[in-house]
Amino acid sequence: MTMLEHALKYAADGLEVFPLVPRTKRPATAHGKDDATADADQIRAWWTATPDANIAARPPAGVVVLDVDPRHGGTLDALGDLPPTYRTKTGGGGWHVWAWLPEGLADRVRGKLDGAEGIDVKTSSGYLVMPPSVHPDGGRYVLEDDTEPADLPAHLLDRVVRRPVVRERPAVAPRINGDERGGRYWAAALTAELDAVAGAPEGSRNDTLNRAAYNLGTLVVAVGADPNDVADQLATAARGIGLDDHEAQATIRSGLTAGMESPRDIPDTSGSSGSTGLSGSSGRGTAPDMSGSTGSTGSSGSIEGVTVDRTEPILDEVRDWLARYVRTTSPGDLDILALWAVHTHFMGQLYTTPRLLLDSPMPEAGKTTVVEHFARLCFSPSQASALSSAALLARMVRSEPRTLLIDEADRNLDPKRDGVGDLLSVINTGYKRGGTRPVLVPVKDGWEVQEMSTYSPVLMAGISPNLPDDTRSRCIRVVLMRDHDDTVEESDWEAIEDDADQLAARIAAWAEVVADEVAVNRPPLPEGIKGRARERWSPLKRIATVAGGRWPATVDELATTEAEELKTEREEGHVQKRPALALIDHIAEVWKPWESFVGSEDLVRRLIIAHPEVWGAESSYGRALTVQRMGRMLSSAYKVHTTRQPTDDRTRGYTARSLDAATSGLGLPPLGEPDEPVEPVEPDGGCPDA
Repeated sequence: MTMLEHALKYAADGLEVFPLVPRTKRPATAHGKDDATADADQIRAWWTATPDANIAARPPAGVVVLDVDPRHGGTLDALGDLPPTYRTKTGGGGWHVWAWLPEGLADRVRGKLDGAEGIDVKTSSGYLVMPPSVHPDGGRYVLEDDTEPADLPAHLLDRVVRRPVVRERPAVAPRINGDERGGRYWAAALTAELDAVAGAPEGSRNDTLNRAAYNLGTLVVAVGADPNDVADQLATAARGIGLDDHEAQATIRSGLTAGMESPRDIPDTSGSSGSTGLSGSSGRGTAPDMSGSTGSTGSSGSIEGVTVDRTEPILDEVRDWLARYVRTTSPGDLDILALWAVHTHFMGQLYTTPRLLLDSPMPEAGKTTVVEHFARLCFSPSQASALSSAALLARMVRSEPRTLLIDEADRNLDPKRDGVGDLLSVINTGYKRGGTRPVLVPVKDGWEVQEMSTYSPVLMAGISPNLPDDTRSRCIRVVLMRDHDDTVEESDWEAIEDDADQLAARIAAWAEVVADEVAVNRPPLPEGIKGRARERWSPLKRIATVAGGRWPATVDELATTEAEELKTEREEGHVQKRPALALIDHIAEVWKPWESFVGSEDLVRRLIIAHPEVWGAESSYGRALTVQRMGRMLSSAYKVHTTRQPTDDRTRGYTARSLDAATSGLGLPPLGEPDEPVEPVEPDGGCPDA
């Protein structure tokens, strides 16, 4: 096989690949790990230009690779007993050992195997050189074991994942500033998080558990709570909703560790305005308190002489203001803009911050106008008309969450531009609290690496910007159109600047009053709003619930409408799926309701007939689907393997039950079960009853 054929095979197995300069570990031209792709046409173009290029691949999400380097003391014996698993002998004399990590622990993986020399731990954020590439020293990378990755053995889990720091319980009950308000606040927070775990919908239970552990972890130092007690209570709640105890314990450890590394104080609940961390009439001063508090929870708050009551309709005021100057394609888009602008004042209370995508098919549709208004209304805004580097972006938000307003995203975030992959990585990781990026900083004796926070709200505005799927999945999209009918006012800033600053101060003062309510409430979302969709809409729903009135129902309607639109786009083929996702969709389509088993060759034949443009000889892959290729895709992506037909042990294939996890994960009904009862078919003719 040629290098191109090997690269295409890896892509067919679900890996994203890119070329390396022959016999080196340097990316060919501008193609680094952030450009890695499974697109067959792009892969052909790369290797046609450099046919003998080495092959690099990004490990799949959820896989860890133990990189054993004997030159630095690494040995296979240091890994202990291992089940059969995917393993490569490297050209430098070491090994790459692949394994699946328990869900929810990817962000707590160590860089090196604890207690061992010469063994690095790599994840999907890095890349690996793949067989049959050639090492700079001349050795060739060889696949030693093509078994699918096994689950990471329990004896390696604690050496790969960082443990939470355990502190001793204080001798006396916690009292903050001489009173018991810390205990009251802690009790409310603990109850809210345990209730959130107990009520977590199927499909998001592990993520909810991780988030609850994180939120409580940020408080245990301030209130003097025992992390072991917190972990026990979370574990009890996890068992109550049916989570696997071992995996739940790992998730809890991960969340508590991350939270304790970002401790926050108990907010002042005495009723005074307190310190908000905000200054200036428009809230564009210093950073908010990342401890989770922006001030008091009294009935009113004041900033720079602007006083608001918690019941005042701030969201309606912001929406009405924007409606004067911005034309959207639907009234709901104005609701989104208002909610998003206000949510930037609650970064200390929220766990995720959805990216806002201002889209338009044409210029002069009002995108820059929205950016200008948000530069007055959002918290600590920074207009980024030109982005020079990902390191600069990380430095901008390292010590405080800034609201990043990126105009001309179609140009600034064009994947063809050098360095855009790194910029998007910062935007993606900053979507959740705890996101970081390593940045080189000068020190006395040279340079050192610092992990800088990337957690901040981001707005991207452009003419149909070409954003990758992982970035779009973090976005709430608003479409703007030109105002041909003159239905909105011109933004004459000389005349309206003071009014905008006054509104911004009202937003900041209201955020001061309701901060603690936003921090602890966990309102439900409509059924079906799960996973990434829940992460996008949950922070807006929390603010809407505190605001009251029509706003909670409005968020539910907006989230449901978005879900229906995305479903329609997928059904109409507007969303291009990765091969492994398309495979399950198409298998479900050709699988007959009464079948419990289908042979591999028969299944391949059906797929080619039903979708020749995807699986036939004229597909972008260049060859028709084979039994072996289908098997590799199902094994790598879903851990699904063939079995022998019960009535004929010479035929290998797949059972409907073996594909249940894959189909349910994509929201499809189980195979072998019709969507509706199958009516018996009456014969057209035949012998009459005797």
